[in-house]
Amino acid sequence: MEKKNYNEEFLELLKKNNNSNSYSNRQLNNNGTKITISGITIEEHIIIDKSIGDIEFTACTFKDVKFHNCGLSETSFTICNFYNCAFYTSYFEYVNFTSCYIINTRIDSCQFDKCTFSDTIITESYKFSNSELNRIYNAINFTSFNECNYYQTSIIDAEIFNTNFVGINKEVLPVLTELTIRRTRLTKNVFSDIDLTDSVLTECEIINTSFINTLLTQKTLNNIKQTENSSCFIDLQTILKSDINEETFKLFGVHGFDPKGYIKDLVTEMKFQSVFISYSFEDKEFARALSHILMTRGIKSFFWERDAPGGRRLKKIMYENIHSHDRLLFIASKNSLKSEACHYELNEAREKQNKEWKDIYFPIHIDSYLFEVHKEDIPRKHRDAFWENIEEVKEFNSKDFSSFKTKEDYKSKEFEEAVVQLIKDLKL
Repeated sequence: MEKKNYNEEFLELLKKNNNSNSYSNRQLNNNGTKITISGITIEEHIIIDKSIGDIEFTACTFKDVKFHNCGLSETSFTICNFYNCAFYTSYFEYVNFTSCYIINTRIDSCQFDKCTFSDTIITESYKFSNSELNRIYNAINFTSFNECNYYQTSIIDAEIFNTNFVGINKEVLPVLTELTIRRTRLTKNVFSDIDLTDSVLTECEIINTSFINTLLTQKTLNNIKQTENSSCFIDLQTILKSDINEETFKLFGVHGFDPKGYIKDLVTEMKFQSVFISYSFEDKEFARALSHILMTRGIKSFFWERDAPGGRRLKKIMYENIHSHDRLLFIASKNSLKSEACHYELNEAREKQNKEWKDIYFPIHIDSYLFEVHKEDIPRKHRDAFWENIEEVKEFNSKDFSSFKTKEDYKSKEFEEAVVQLIKDLKL
């Protein structure tokens, strides 16, 4: 179905559910593929499994609107307000937020790719809530912001948990980062490959948060406090690149005179095996949790949801990234061992292994199917090729992650310890 049809479907949804909505000054202008919607108020909607693209929202208000499993692309929100809204498991690509207020809104398990936030404030307020019982606290959980631009954007009085802020190589594309995070608790987050020299984290509490290959200044982390027994991580590249003082070093447990000079003399780079994470989309929750911990520990990895570029052939993306990473970290399961895409990745890793004469596979298993499947179980069409891959994987010692089955398991101390042990195995 074309994008235009998705747009029309979305507009029809708004028209049908008008029991509490205001549609004053609606203007629909067909300007090429763009549709402009201005001056409307949308209230108490639940929008599920919708694709919204090529729409310009101007001076619109969203109140108590819930987006579930939605995809937004090439869409802009200008002078728009979101009150008491929620975005769950939704994907944003090339979406612009300009002069917007996002208040008491929950963002959970979402992905923002190449989006822009300009003069936008994400905050918490009692003023716009319908009632205290229905209030949605301003929180960002299990979300990724990849290659996004921030211009005079603020996050205030919020909770940010297990969220990644990932930049891009500035030689490829300059990323503008003017982000202020104030009076916010940051727990188990990652700032990676991002320039924070013009950003400020102030009056915040940071817990188990990591800064990987990130540029900081003495003003970036201001009036920060840590919870007792929490720890934050800063990698060597961040230390070597950043202009930070002794007080900032203490946040990361680094004490003593001139630690930067000491580290320069000691080592210039800590090298681990880089990994391409191969997994079935049926196992994406496990893969996402694993990828997040790898990132917090400074391991370079390719994770499809986060790193695969749009507009390119799938096999070309797989081929290039398997050959540019040291190892293929294969999440073995009944789902992945039946996946044609995963077997393509296994085959490419095997070809690379045969060519370079070094071990490429790094398997872990989340169920016992790898050890139970027989060649006769595989459909004849794929039998020989799939079985050759399976036998190759079985030659390597597979780490057992089968006891971790739920989202709660992935948040556990035991899961983190298992991944940390895996990271030790990845170290050269």
